[in-house]
Amino acid sequence: MDIDADGHSDILSGSYAESGKREEMAGLFQVLRGNSDGTFEKAVPLLGTDNRPLKLPSQQGRSLPTDALCTRPFAIDWDGDGDLDLVVGNFTGSFHIFTGEGRGRFPPQATPLNGPAGPLQLHGDLGGHSDPFVIDFDGDGDLDLLTGSASGGVWWAENGAGPKKLPMLHNLVELIAAPPKDQDVQTRPENVRAPARATRVWAADMNGDGKLDVLVGDNAVLISPARGVSEEEFEKRRAEWTDSMNALRKRMRSARAGESREEELLQLYEKRKEFLIEDRTGFVWLYLRK
Repeated sequence: MDIDADGHSDILSGSYAESGKREEMAGLFQVLRGNSDGTFEKAVPLLGTDNRPLKLPSQQGRSLPTDALCTRPFAIDWDGDGDLDLVVGNFTGSFHIFTGEGRGRFPPQATPLNGPAGPLQLHGDLGGHSDPFVIDFDGDGDLDLLTGSASGGVWWAENGAGPKKLPMLHNLVELIAAPPKDQDVQTRPENVRAPARATRVWAADMNGDGKLDVLVGDNAVLISPARGVSEEEFEKRRAEWTDSMNALRKRMRSARAGESREEELLQLYEKRKEFLIEDRTGFVWLYLRK
């Protein structure tokens, strides 16, 4: 998008944290400003109108300001005033908007996006990691909200405000189901049938039929037997390892203050490499609209 309206396309990105310092962990927004020759400047923090880095608000008193981590910006003119606004997701799964003032200027204060009963949020079984994608999904002239989540699936909040107005969102409803809560995050490649967790969403007419289709990215963990390990031995040792991990987690939950099980945990993961190969990857899934 052209965030500063200078005629050149820019790149906008969120970020997980500002620094490695625990007390300063707050996600920023990075912008790579475009040049006339198609190149981009070095990434710099996007500043608010107070000339300070734009940030999401975080609740006080938390050991980590998770409301401000893992920023996920989506730039769009949501209120129809001709200026780009920033719709933003975060680690905890809430949604905010920075209402644009034109040419890449945004106020330092973000406004929470609300549903009928209060702040719109992916929580509980929905997980966190809100990732807003704003588009007129139902074709009624106003802009709706799509999102993935840490737990997987795709969710839709219909906008009831009408065109060229700030959103008045309905509750999130499920468009694409998330994996069952008890489903193992690891799977064999031959068993991949649907999106896993940590979903990200895009909507576009992919087949030219005039209907918006949905693209879903995910985070998949594929496993297979290590070289020289038979299927029978693989399944047996994997079951034994899972029992050992469950027992260790139980001991960790009941550990006394100052008691660490980190070395034991590392040793257990090293042992897993003897029989299992793990490949962390992801897929892009296409859902065609009927």
